[in-house]
Amino acid sequence: QIGSRALVFNMSLDTGPILFTLDSSSLSCDQLLAGGKAKNLWLLGQMVDCPVPPWFVITTSGFDHYIKANSLSDKLVVHPSDLKDSTAHIESMIMEGIWPDDLREIIEERLSQPTFSTGFVAVRSSGTDEDSASHSFAGQFESYLFQSG
Repeated sequence: QIGSRALVFNMSLDTGPILFTLDSSSLSCDQLLAGGKAKNLWLLGQMVDCPVPPWFVITTSGFDHYIKANSLSDKLVVHPSDLKDSTAHIESMIMEGIWPDDLREIIEERLSQPTFSTGFVAVRSSGTDEDSASHSFAGQFESYLFQSG
């Protein structure tokens, strides 16, 4: 039984958990693994009388797992002289990758829960230092609203 405010590590790799969710107050959300936005959502969810919609985040460990499974580690190179094209190429390699079965299954399991399966979800790309006191990345990441299926 998952409580209404527990931080669940659904799966863990040698480098850390793959997925954080807002479900328990016994653990804290690690910004280096989950990012600033997820940490702030988690903190809001720990406050009494502060409603936070259901959410989960794929951690940097999950992202690293995806990159390694697709043999992309050595291919993700930004060429400063051609920043626009090299970053577009990196994005296309990531978007065309194949989801590792274990990562896909854990995401599908989370999305099949009643809190997510009855409507639409928003999918956001983010960075671990996004929305921090020292950095702003407004408008630099993608958001996909009203996703289902």
